[in-house]
Amino acid sequence: MKNLIISGMVFTALCFHSCSSSTPEPAAEEVSANDTLIVARSGYFDLTFSLPKSDARLGMLEHGYDEEFGEYRIRMDNGFSIFITEQSAVIADLKTELVNDVLFTYKYHQETPTALHFQRILPDGTEHFHAYYETRNIGGADYLFRTEEMAEITAGDIELIKKTVATFASGKKPA
Repeated sequence: MKNLIISGMVFTALCFHSCSSSTPEPAAEEVSANDTLIVARSGYFDLTFSLPKSDARLGMLEHGYDEEFGEYRIRMDNGFSIFITEQSAVIADLKTELVNDVLFTYKYHQETPTALHFQRILPDGTEHFHAYYETRNIGGADYLFRTEEMAEITAGDIELIKKTVATFASGKKPA
Protein backbone atom coordinates (compact mmCIF):
# COMPACT_ATOMS: atom_id res chain seq x y z
CA MET A 1 0.00 0.00 0.00
CA LYS A 2 1.69 3.17 -1.15
CA ASN A 3 0.64 6.76 -0.87
CA LEU A 4 1.53 9.44 -3.39
CA ILE A 5 1.93 12.88 -1.91
CA ILE A 6 2.86 16.05 -3.71
CA SER A 7 4.28 18.86 -1.57
CA GLY A 8 1.85 19.87 1.15
CA MET A 9 1.85 20.36 4.91
CA VAL A 10 0.58 17.38 6.86
CA PHE A 11 -0.07 17.62 10.58
CA THR A 12 -1.59 14.77 12.55
CA ALA A 13 -1.45 13.24 15.98
CA LEU A 14 -0.03 9.73 16.01
CA CYS A 15 0.35 6.87 18.43
CA PHE A 16 3.52 4.83 18.52
CA HIS A 17 4.20 1.53 20.20
CA SER A 18 7.41 1.53 22.20
CA CYS A 19 10.15 -0.93 22.74
CA SER A 20 12.66 -0.77 25.53
CA SER A 21 16.08 0.55 24.65
CA SER A 22 18.92 1.99 26.63
CA THR A 23 20.09 4.25 23.79
CA PRO A 24 19.04 7.86 24.32
CA GLU A 25 16.87 9.38 21.62
CA PRO A 26 18.50 12.25 19.70
CA ALA A 27 16.40 15.36 19.29
CA ALA A 28 14.87 15.73 15.85
CA GLU A 29 15.78 18.83 13.89
CA GLU A 30 13.20 21.59 13.86
CA VAL A 31 10.79 21.84 10.93
CA SER A 32 11.04 25.29 9.41
CA ALA A 33 8.51 27.13 7.27
CA ASN A 34 10.69 26.18 4.29
CA ASP A 35 10.20 22.46 4.93
CA THR A 36 7.36 20.06 4.27
CA LEU A 37 6.40 17.86 7.21
CA ILE A 38 5.48 14.34 6.11
CA VAL A 39 3.95 11.50 8.11
CA ALA A 40 5.37 8.00 7.61
CA ARG A 41 2.47 5.98 8.92
CA SER A 42 1.38 2.38 8.56
CA GLY A 43 0.40 -0.44 10.84
CA TYR A 44 4.10 -0.70 11.75
CA PHE A 45 5.44 2.86 11.60
CA ASP A 46 4.33 6.16 13.09
CA LEU A 47 7.07 8.65 12.33
CA THR A 48 7.29 12.16 10.96
CA PHE A 49 10.06 13.67 8.86
CA SER A 50 10.60 16.79 6.82
CA LEU A 51 12.01 17.63 3.42
CA PRO A 52 13.13 21.07 2.27
CA LYS A 53 10.65 22.62 -0.17
CA SER A 54 13.39 24.56 -1.90
CA ASP A 55 15.69 21.66 -2.81
CA ALA A 56 15.65 21.47 -6.61
CA ARG A 57 16.63 17.78 -6.50
CA LEU A 58 13.33 16.84 -4.95
CA GLY A 59 10.62 15.53 -7.22
CA MET A 60 7.43 13.60 -6.74
CA LEU A 61 7.38 11.76 -3.42
CA GLU A 62 6.17 8.19 -3.00
CA HIS A 63 6.21 6.50 0.38
CA GLY A 64 4.61 3.59 2.15
CA TYR A 65 5.14 0.31 3.95
CA ASP A 66 6.37 -2.65 1.88
CA GLU A 67 5.00 -5.76 3.60
CA GLU A 68 7.07 -8.13 1.47
CA PHE A 69 10.34 -6.65 2.76
CA GLY A 70 9.10 -5.37 6.13
CA GLU A 71 10.33 -1.83 5.59
CA TYR A 72 8.99 1.66 5.11
CA ARG A 73 10.19 3.05 1.76
CA ILE A 74 10.53 6.68 0.79
CA ARG A 75 11.42 7.45 -2.83
CA MET A 76 11.59 10.53 -4.98
CA ASP A 77 11.48 10.40 -8.76
CA ASN A 78 15.06 11.72 -8.87
CA GLY A 79 16.66 8.66 -7.21
CA PHE A 80 16.53 9.90 -3.60
CA SER A 81 15.53 6.98 -1.38
CA ILE A 82 15.43 6.03 2.29
CA PHE A 83 14.36 2.57 3.44
CA ILE A 84 13.55 2.12 7.15
CA THR A 85 13.31 -1.03 9.23
CA GLU A 86 12.59 -1.25 12.92
CA GLN A 87 15.63 -3.16 14.13
CA SER A 88 18.77 -2.85 16.16
CA ALA A 89 21.84 -2.73 13.98
CA VAL A 90 25.52 -2.19 14.62
CA ILE A 91 27.36 -0.19 11.97
CA ALA A 92 30.57 -2.16 12.61
CA ASP A 93 28.68 -5.38 11.74
CA LEU A 94 27.43 -3.84 8.50
CA LYS A 95 30.98 -2.84 7.61
CA THR A 96 32.14 -6.42 8.28
CA GLU A 97 29.55 -7.63 5.75
CA LEU A 98 30.95 -5.20 3.18
CA VAL A 99 34.50 -6.48 3.74
CA ASN A 100 33.30 -9.97 2.78
CA ASP A 101 31.77 -8.77 -0.52
CA VAL A 102 33.33 -10.70 -3.42
CA LEU A 103 32.43 -8.20 -6.19
CA PHE A 104 32.99 -4.72 -4.81
CA THR A 105 35.59 -3.04 -2.67
CA TYR A 106 34.54 0.03 -0.70
CA LYS A 107 35.67 3.58 -0.15
CA TYR A 108 34.45 4.95 3.20
CA HIS A 109 33.51 8.62 3.28
CA GLN A 110 32.10 8.77 6.82
CA GLU A 111 32.06 6.24 9.63
CA THR A 112 30.68 6.80 13.11
CA PRO A 113 29.26 4.34 15.65
CA THR A 114 25.77 5.13 14.26
CA ALA A 115 26.35 5.96 10.57
CA LEU A 116 28.26 4.74 7.52
CA HIS A 117 28.58 6.52 4.14
CA PHE A 118 30.44 4.49 1.56
CA GLN A 119 30.98 4.11 -2.17
CA ARG A 120 31.22 0.86 -4.11
CA ILE A 121 34.30 0.31 -6.30
CA LEU A 122 34.21 -2.21 -9.15
CA PRO A 123 37.17 -4.60 -9.66
CA ASP A 124 38.44 -2.45 -12.56
CA GLY A 125 38.63 0.58 -10.21
CA THR A 126 35.47 2.27 -11.49
CA GLU A 127 33.77 4.19 -8.71
CA HIS A 128 30.13 3.20 -8.42
CA PHE A 129 27.24 4.78 -6.53
CA HIS A 130 27.20 5.97 -2.93
CA ALA A 131 25.25 4.33 -0.09
CA TYR A 132 24.35 5.33 3.46
CA TYR A 133 23.28 3.51 6.64
CA GLU A 134 22.30 5.11 9.94
CA THR A 135 20.86 3.73 13.17
CA ARG A 136 18.66 5.84 15.44
CA ASN A 137 16.51 5.31 18.48
CA ILE A 138 13.19 7.14 18.10
CA GLY A 139 10.40 6.96 20.64
CA GLY A 140 12.09 4.01 22.39
CA ALA A 141 12.43 1.92 19.21
CA ASP A 142 15.60 1.24 17.21
CA TYR A 143 15.54 1.95 13.47
CA LEU A 144 17.92 1.31 10.60
CA PHE A 145 17.79 3.90 7.81
CA ARG A 146 19.49 2.99 4.54
CA THR A 147 19.61 3.98 0.91
CA GLU A 148 18.26 1.69 -1.78
CA GLU A 149 20.76 -0.96 -2.88
CA MET A 150 22.44 -0.11 -6.17
CA ALA A 151 20.46 3.11 -6.66
CA GLU A 152 22.12 5.97 -8.55
CA ILE A 153 22.91 8.06 -5.48
CA THR A 154 25.57 10.77 -5.45
CA ALA A 155 27.57 12.24 -2.56
CA GLY A 156 25.27 15.30 -2.75
CA ASP A 157 22.21 13.06 -2.40
CA ILE A 158 23.77 11.50 0.71
CA GLU A 159 24.01 14.95 2.34
CA LEU A 160 20.27 15.51 1.75
CA ILE A 161 19.50 12.00 3.03
CA LYS A 162 21.53 12.62 6.22
CA LYS A 163 19.67 15.92 6.81
CA THR A 164 16.34 14.17 6.23
CA VAL A 165 17.14 11.24 8.57
CA ALA A 166 18.00 13.78 11.28
CA THR A 167 14.41 15.12 11.09
CA PHE A 168 12.70 11.79 11.86
CA ALA A 169 10.72 11.87 15.08
CA SER A 170 8.04 9.82 16.74
CA GLY A 171 4.49 10.80 15.93
CA LYS A 172 3.60 9.94 19.53
CA LYS A 173 2.54 12.91 21.60
CA PRO A 174 4.52 13.31 24.83
CA ALA A 175 2.54 12.23 27.92
